[in-house]
Amino acid sequence: KLGAGLDVEFQLPIRCREIFNEFDSDGSGKIGMDELQEGMASMGVNVTQEEVLQMIDEAGIDQGDDDPGLDFQSWKNLVTNIYVGADE
Repeated sequence: KLGAGLDVEFQLPIRCREIFNEFDSDGSGKIGMDELQEGMASMGVNVTQEEVLQMIDEAGIDQGDDDPGLDFQSWKNLVTNIYVGADE
C-alpha cells in the first residue's frame, strides 16, 4: 500500500517507482491494463477494466488508441491524482 501521510513531493514519487516496478511484471517499462488490475488486486483493491479506464480518464491521461500501457510518468500522475485527490 502507498502508506498514509507520505510527503507528496519527496516520498510519493519514490513509492510510485517501487509500485510501478512491482506492477510492471513483464519488465516492458509500461503497466498494461491487466498488470494494473492484478497489481491493484494484490493491494486489496479489486477493480474492473472499465474502472481502471475511468481512473485513467479522470486523471487526464491520454494513452492513445494503440498504446494502452501506462509509462512511469503517467503512472505517477495517476497515483498522485488518487492520493491527493482531484481538484474538481
